[in-house]
This record gives sequence, C-alpha cells and structure tokens, in this order.
Amino acid sequence: MQKFSLKLFVMISIIGIITLNSCNDESLTENLSNSENSEITYQMRSGLKNPLEYVGVAHNEYMKEFTTNLENSFNQGKWENISFLSPEFKTNFSQISNEAFIKLFPNSDSDTDKQEIIYNELDINEWFDNDSTDELMLAESILNTKATQKDKEFTMNLLIDVYNAINNATSDEIAYNELDKIITKHENLILSQEWSSNEDNALGALAITKYSAEFWKNYDFSKFNQSNTNLAGRARNPRSSVIVGADVAGYVIGGVVGGAAGVAVGPVTLGAGTVAGVLGGKAVGAWTGSAVAATAIAIYDAWSDWFN
Repeated sequence: MQKFSLKLFVMISIIGIITLNSCNDESLTENLSNSENSEITYQMRSGLKNPLEYVGVAHNEYMKEFTTNLENSFNQGKWENISFLSPEFKTNFSQISNEAFIKLFPNSDSDTDKQEIIYNELDINEWFDNDSTDELMLAESILNTKATQKDKEFTMNLLIDVYNAINNATSDEIAYNELDKIITKHENLILSQEWSSNEDNALGALAITKYSAEFWKNYDFSKFNQSNTNLAGRARNPRSSVIVGADVAGYVIGGVVGGAAGVAVGPVTLGAGTVAGVLGGKAVGAWTGSAVAATAIAIYDAWSDWFN
C-alpha cells in the first residue's frame, strides 16, 4: 500500500509539473527523453490533447471499409494471376480503394483513375522494390522541404522508432508491445510541445501510429486462405505490425499529394470538419500506404523485407 501510494504521488506530481510547469521546451523534452517507459500518457494529462486525433480515428474507419472490400475481392478470385506491383495490381488495388472511399465519403468525386493518381504520387512502388530508395528516405525528403526543423525532428524520431521496433521484433506480439511503449514515449514528447498551425507532421503521425497499431493488432488475417494461386504451397503467418510503419510513412509522404488528393477525391470530412490540401493528402497517404501493405500481406504473403 505504501509503495502504491508513493507511485501515485509521483505520478500526480509529474502530471502537475507537465501541466503547470514554466520550464522551457528544451528542458522538458530532455527530461521526457530520459523516461521512455513512463506510464504517464496524454490521456492522463487533460490539458495536453492531440488536435489531430481525428485523423487516426478516420484512418480506422477507412481501413475497416477497405479490408471488407479486400476480403470480398479475394473471395471472388479477383487477385488470381495478378503480379505484385504490376499495372494490373495498381488498377485492382485502386478499384478497391475507390469503393471504400465512396462508401465512407459518398459526396466525394473519387474514381479508380483518381485513386491511381494518388498511388503514383505517393511513389508506392518505390516502397517495395528493394532498391536503394525506401519509404523512410522518401519521408525524410518530404520533411526536408515541407516541414519546420522541429516538426521534422519529432516526426522522424517517431518514424525511426516505429520501424526499429517492427524490424527488430520476432513476432507480432513483441512488435505491438514495443509499439505501445513507443506511443507512450512519443505522446509525452510530442504533446508536451507548442505546435504552430503549419506543424502537423508529428501530431498527425502520432495519431496514425496509435490508431493503426490498435487496428492491425486486432485484425484477423487468417480469413485469407491459401486457395489463391498466389499463395500455393506457402506458409502463412503474416506480421501485421509491419503495416503500422507503412501507415506512418504514408502520412508523411502524403504531404506531396495534398493538392492531388484535393483535386482527385474532393474535400473529405474527418470527424472535426472538412480537410483538404496538404493535411487531406497526408491522411489519404496514410490510408493508401496502409492499404497497400495490408494487400501485400493478405494476398501475396509478403513479409517485412519490403519495409527494411
């Protein structure tokens, strides 16, 4: 009881310090950086809430629609004899993405061709072709030109931690446990900062990480059986945690399709209002990156080698 009371006192003290402290950002960031395993998440600090939380909520709503369509298309045999990353793959994928988009946003003017525009703008094939360019490099390149130094630093630190956790894990269970710690760590770091209205990378990436991990941790890939010719004779034990990395990278890289997403699919409503332009592109980028990674695992039995 004494030990519990002491722990509770320390937690309350930390909350009070974080909420009311007048120390500068550098000092606070340094202190939080030394507390990776802190149990003080932002939900426990009512004064520090992520204003882009709704982007994560919308992500899960979209992925629920997309995975339903993916399952249906798989059961109908629409993926048979289609090679991964081929032109036929892109068209098939874009058709499914469009169906999900129209279902979720019925006032959108999305169509398959416009979804292909987004696929191309995100440079999706570069993520998976195992050459010298990967999605982390693409994300950093975008941040170098479209983010403040502070926003870039916090975003890349989160992205790198997410990828390290996934790539170093030997199972989904281990990966998701590590991701939980990373989310807590970066909630403390990111939500302790003052962010300008043009700094939406770190906050949005944090929301995507949190909701993506929750969605894919609970998604059942076993419904994709081995009847498809793409999977003949292959063992199935997909590591769904790799999709979380694609989600976060997609959000950042989506900054390049802000205009394209607005023109292609029209304004979209993400819980807190209409989102267009760069933020709309980021949200759509996360959904597309996540959806392609999910398709790679579900249909092609792909592993994390595409994300290393």
